[in-house]
Amino acid sequence: MKSIAESRVAVIIGAAGVVLLIIALVLALSTIFDTPSGRSVPGPEADLATETAAGGRSGGVNRGAPPATTQPAASGATTPAAPAPEPAMTEVYGAIAGHVSLEGRGNAMGITLLVNGVPQDVTDVAGAFRMTMPAGRYSVRARYPGHIAVEAPDVEVRNGEVASLPPATLAAGDTDEDEDIDLFDLVRCIVDLRGGALPAGYHADANGDGVADVRDFILAQRNYGTAGPAPWPD
Repeated sequence: MKSIAESRVAVIIGAAGVVLLIIALVLALSTIFDTPSGRSVPGPEADLATETAAGGRSGGVNRGAPPATTQPAASGATTPAAPAPEPAMTEVYGAIAGHVSLEGRGNAMGITLLVNGVPQDVTDVAGAFRMTMPAGRYSVRARYPGHIAVEAPDVEVRNGEVASLPPATLAAGDTDEDEDIDLFDLVRCIVDLRGGALPAGYHADANGDGVADVRDFILAQRNYGTAGPAPWPD
């Protein structure tokens, strides 16, 4: 009896398997040929068309977009002209020029020219300078380390003209650069009477010959009591 029951169960399981297999095949065929709405499932061509309409594949070229075309203007219609560019802003300039020297030195390169307190130019070896400026009134100062500055407080620049300043010489001996040659400057020159080589730009070297000696003291002593900025010579 047990073997007969087992045989029946096996037959039932086998039949159920066949039924499930048939159902699976039917569902598969239905998915391939029909969508739930009864339309065909789109293939690769439809996918490409969809991508093209959406702007192409990500990171690729929009191969389906038609080339841009322009419509010709209607007969007799006038195309508005592009607006003319605004004229460039123009301004006529003048200049400030002159010569500045350093007391006790032949090389006048590197003297700084300040216009209204702002550095604008430096002199060449001969002490010459020329600054192009808009028309107006300016203060001009010339300064150099270890020397008393000179200043022209009111220089007028006119359009197309050069305002030439008279030659000026910067007095040597301001070793501490406080715009005043006083006892401290003389003492420093005496203390530094070493006669040996000095670092470049050493301010006790008033004449710039590379040593601090009696000649530097003489320059400072000659200008004792001079304060700056001194007026630019007339």
